Amino acid sequence: MGGFACYMDSATQTYLNLPEVRKALHIPDSVQPWVDCNIPVNSQYYHQQNHDMTPVFQSIIDSGYTLKMLVYNGDVDMACNFLGDEWFVENLAGSVYNFTLLSDRFAWNYTRGSFLPQLGGYVKSWNYSTISMDLLTVKGAGHFVPTDRPGPALQMIYNFIYTGNYNNSVPYSLNAQPLLQQYVAPPQPSFTRKQADRVWTLPGVTYELNFKQYSGYLNGVPGNYLHYWLLESQTNPQTDPLVLWLNGGPGCSSLMGLLSELGPFHPNSDGMTLFENVYSWNKAANMLFLESPRNVGFSTQNMSINPDTVYNDEKVI
Repeated sequence: MGGFACYMDSATQTYLNLPEVRKALHIPDSVQPWVDCNIPVNSQYYHQQNHDMTPVFQSIIDSGYTLKMLVYNGDVDMACNFLGDEWFVENLAGSVYNFTLLSDRFAWNYTRGSFLPQLGGYVKSWNYSTISMDLLTVKGAGHFVPTDRPGPALQMIYNFIYTGNYNNSVPYSLNAQPLLQQYVAPPQPSFTRKQADRVWTLPGVTYELNFKQYSGYLNGVPGNYLHYWLLESQTNPQTDPLVLWLNGGPGCSSLMGLLSELGPFHPNSDGMTLFENVYSWNKAANMLFLESPRNVGFSTQNMSINPDTVYNDEKVI
């Protein structure tokens, strides 16, 4: 199904720390080298406030907003196994609330092109007031579903976004673009903020890109500079939805999700070049990858402006 080889961690770190890549992504020289997870944040500093997500889900459900929810797992995930999420959602649906069961657990199929359908996983659906919730597994996927099963993962997110049957195949081309013989950077005029953040040419991309991308810093809290990487939709960026991707950990970079799971390109084993991921989620949506909290990945903190040393759920963004 087009899974990604196991060298992804080291190759991603090598690629993102290439000087020309940092320059292309507008990363200042003063910012620390990129690593996939900030171990001190993960193991020493982070104060996890919500060990049970029930109150968080209750606040979302009780908000009155019209929302669609998708809880998905790889069925061979050894880090966050699907049974834990199944028990959580079943308790939420049957004990905390009285959700209406729309469809009991049934198999959904993944289909690529003219090939025969194959089992994609299982899904169960409910609704409650203005909320709909799907509980879905992806067969054969581990902790990084789009890494292990990129085709089924793209079909899953496409049908979730557009409220389709999960058996529906995606309407996108899955043929890789021809390789480029050489790379030519476009001229760079005087820039607006948006133009300044645009990634005009990304080193090592081995095919012609058909979407725009932007990388820079968001400064919502004085002294905190959170790095973002926005990849516009390959289909219709003006009307397609925006998906915000935040990796867990805590203290792990969302660029691992971009470059090793669901982004449009993955690093080759040399850590210098990128090949096309034909199952990229930005075929269905504009994808925003935000590295949070501060000091994770390329995100940084000016301690003279913001001396805060506390990491918790409320300060993730």
